[in-house]
Amino acid sequence: MDGTRQHRSAAFPARPEEGVFVLPGGFVDTAGTVHREAELRPLTGREEDYLASLAEETSSGAVITQLLARCLRRVGGLSVDAELARRMLVGDREYLMVKLRQMTSGDKMLAILRCPSEACGKNMEMPLSLAELPVEERPVDAAVFFAELADSGSVEFRLPVGEDQEALAPLAGDPGAVAELLKRCVLRIPDSVTLADAGPLVEERIEQLSPPRMEIEIEAVCPECGNAFSAPLDMAGFVLSELLADIDNLRREVHFLAWHYHWPESEILAMTRKKRRRYIELVEHELERMNPS
Repeated sequence: MDGTRQHRSAAFPARPEEGVFVLPGGFVDTAGTVHREAELRPLTGREEDYLASLAEETSSGAVITQLLARCLRRVGGLSVDAELARRMLVGDREYLMVKLRQMTSGDKMLAILRCPSEACGKNMEMPLSLAELPVEERPVDAAVFFAELADSGSVEFRLPVGEDQEALAPLAGDPGAVAELLKRCVLRIPDSVTLADAGPLVEERIEQLSPPRMEIEIEAVCPECGNAFSAPLDMAGFVLSELLADIDNLRREVHFLAWHYHWPESEILAMTRKKRRRYIELVEHELERMNPS
């Protein structure tokens, strides 16, 4: 892996019980130091309330930036704000979104798949365990890399980050999105070479060096028609859609706890989902005890 100079890096053991994880890639600061240890806290009602306030057209990249800015306590020794979250590698951001979901709601998820057979088209539930999700580490040692051309020197480039996700969101699904991404990531190119010529090599090098996206291929068999098929699943997008789908529950839970405990909304929103639901269970248990059927 070629960089502009040697960079310092340190490996840390993950401590999930403390919300401490090792990034698959890492964050390189302006001094060239590589930071791979990240400390997360679970979502609280405040972040869920933020999700409820989003405009429908808000891109997933922008939402991930804001959630990480709120829930990442640190990356290495660096404090985190939205600007730092935008400069994190895409694969690292998606990895942290999966960890954020685990801390907030546990390992178990249900994916809803649709049978691709035209004669069937039935929906089915597929249980997933986030704890079993494979994670490939590709530690970085630099912020800038080089792709050597045969006879024309080298192309200087960086790896895609959250800022690119946000900027290119309007091009989602557009065949030209890759070319636009390369324009953003290529920092210097020889005068005698065009981006179209160097693009395939740079794209290949980016693929080799970047921590992988949190995407999996699910193998399934339709219980209705017996059709065997595979379906890709974007885990970060799935986590976001799950969080957004659960927003209505937040309003009911805040109302329930305010009604029974007379706590102000601000105190309830400061709780994690697990803590809110523990109190709800206590109230429901007490109501059942006092009013047996």
